[in-house]
Amino acid sequence: MKLKYILLFLVFSACAKYDKVGILNYGNYTDTASTLKSTASFPFGVEVDHVNMETNGVYAAAVTNNFNMVTFGNELKNGSIIQANGTPNYAIADALVSACQTSGLAIVGHNLAWYQQTAFSYYTGLSAAPPAGNAVNILGPADLNYNPDFDDGGSGTTPATLAYWWFGQVGGGGVATFSLDSSPGNVEDGTASLKAVVTTPGSAAYEIQFINQDWQPTQGTNYVITFWAKSLGSGSINTINQTPNAGSPNFAQITVTPTAAWTQYTWNYTAPANSIQFGFQFGTAGTFWIDNVSITVAPPAPPSGPALYASVDSAFKGWITGVVGRYASSIKAWDVLNEPITDAGAFRTGAPDPVHLYYYWGNVLGRGYMDSAFVWAHQANPAADLFMNDYNLESIPVKLDSFIALVDTLKAHGDPITGVGTEMHIAWNTSYAGIDAAFQALAATGLKVRITEMDVKVNTGPSVGFVLNPQNEAFQADMYHYVIQSYLKNVPKPQQYAIEVWGLNDPNSWLYNNGTEFPLLFDSVYAKKPAYAGCIKALKGQ
Repeated sequence: MKLKYILLFLVFSACAKYDKVGILNYGNYTDTASTLKSTASFPFGVEVDHVNMETNGVYAAAVTNNFNMVTFGNELKNGSIIQANGTPNYAIADALVSACQTSGLAIVGHNLAWYQQTAFSYYTGLSAAPPAGNAVNILGPADLNYNPDFDDGGSGTTPATLAYWWFGQVGGGGVATFSLDSSPGNVEDGTASLKAVVTTPGSAAYEIQFINQDWQPTQGTNYVITFWAKSLGSGSINTINQTPNAGSPNFAQITVTPTAAWTQYTWNYTAPANSIQFGFQFGTAGTFWIDNVSITVAPPAPPSGPALYASVDSAFKGWITGVVGRYASSIKAWDVLNEPITDAGAFRTGAPDPVHLYYYWGNVLGRGYMDSAFVWAHQANPAADLFMNDYNLESIPVKLDSFIALVDTLKAHGDPITGVGTEMHIAWNTSYAGIDAAFQALAATGLKVRITEMDVKVNTGPSVGFVLNPQNEAFQADMYHYVIQSYLKNVPKPQQYAIEVWGLNDPNSWLYNNGTEFPLLFDSVYAKKPAYAGCIKALKGQ
């Protein structure tokens, strides 16, 4: 008999516990007659997209009947407006703004400074070298212009007359011969090469040289000089640029030691003056062949330092002032700084990621980009509320701490930040204590506090073949109820700006994944779920 009473007590106790948290009786989340917009004392919003709002009457009616604020999922993001050439295309955003204004919906602009969904190719292009076009050999093709292949024989056989456009000399006690060699294996390109046989070097390298007399560079221009060479022995060749008969002030060279095989050599050279000769000097004994000489203007270097900063800064400012200014009369709040903190609590930055198309403004602009974003947005619309927004603030204490520290820094810098947002992408079993702590910390900033992207996962496994049932819906409704209850309790009423859910119905959620997750307030046929009633119940203080 005693065992029987013990078992009855345990069963009763368990039922009482579940009843308290609203599982077995499903929490009495049944009030779907009331609407969120009429029950809340502040705006209650939802994320929308232009296709549904403009073409799906059932969707649009559910939005306008239940909500009085909207955030666009993608239409106001940088990558949706800024095109690959850097110019804006506002057509889709304009249409959605117009549709929402016609329906009497307030609009939150989302967002201005985020590392995702940017015009990646345009911004990375700002740090790339300008297109160089086809590099053209200034010396010209074989047998034309300045005879780069030594195929155009001169008027005689002396070093001075051997090849048109070139002048050879041997002096200073040096012994050497120059000739044009057409024998097999000794021509790299065309019909001949220059052959130099140095028996005795001169007193200086310039005593034996072969100079192109006519090509002259432009001062300050960067050139790429290439030539092919080979040799017998271990001698070296100096490739030179020099001011004629002026000694060393404008002299530059590279020294190469050719091998028995044809090899191409490259010299990147910046001309210090205009009237400079180009050629080859032979300061060591040996037999050398030179062919296929090319001089091209070097491709432009990619911008860096102040030039790169100025370019990106200008583009960033143009984006923010352009979009905020365009919608100054219709959008009264903006998510200016979106997700600036990593889950480890660090400032989010990095090199551009071409796989995920991540572009980090701070990589070029430093942390000052955050100050600039708020300043420029305020200049474009002084009346707008300006928010910083992030996720996981309720579940990662170090991230919450860093977020608050950044808010304090922005305020200390005098930035016109007026609000903070917590996304609240959570699950039915998210820690209540974490939710409370997040709202308390956000409220302590003294700024307006907004829930920006709330949804509540129920299939947290996730489990394959998961089917939403009344118990899951009760868990979900209880979490929606608790979040709003905590918001009302921990955020002073003057700071309660708005609550927004991230999507209207489950199939339109970013988490839906072909029916494996059901995180929103409406189901697939736009019927209100218990989660909707959970919100109503909390808003009524029940």
